[in-house]
Amino acid sequence: MSEGEVGPDRLRQLFHALSDDDRDVRRPWAGTPADWWREGALPRDTAPTVGTVLGWCTMIDDDAGGVRAQLLGSVAALAEDGQVAEADLDRLVTGFDAQWIPDNERPHSETLRNALGRSANGRRDGKGYLRTLVDHVHALTGPDGAEREAAVSAAAAEPGLRPADKEALAVVSRWATA
Repeated sequence: MSEGEVGPDRLRQLFHALSDDDRDVRRPWAGTPADWWREGALPRDTAPTVGTVLGWCTMIDDDAGGVRAQLLGSVAALAEDGQVAEADLDRLVTGFDAQWIPDNERPHSETLRNALGRSANGRRDGKGYLRTLVDHVHALTGPDGAEREAAVSAAAAEPGLRPADKEALAVVSRWATA
């Protein structure tokens, strides 16, 4: 890790906040990944995992037009530079297509659509699966090291995860013990 780059400690802090059920805890952190990316503090090899986990958090966020708009801005900043996987963009865009989008989220949704290169249509991904992923992220990024270590095996044992999601969760698990 180069000087000035965001490391595992800050990433754990970020994702513990963004995976919290309380939007007041999520709100101050929601735009942080975009800021880190623009400042050059988010390492390029870490950005795709950050984009994947941000996508999970965005899909289950219930603060339309608030925290979710900032999360979308963070995902969009990464997507504009090709740092969000096509499958993650597809999942987000499919989710947008199945719901009403507040005006302040439209520019970010269009950025993501453009990054994916497709027009609006599709079905929404189930929140149960995504909630499971975000719950694992929350456990893996907590302040207590022993609890984080215990969460690693639970995340690794989670059945039915898509390969890309399993890999992203494995990276977050490595941050948990770094």
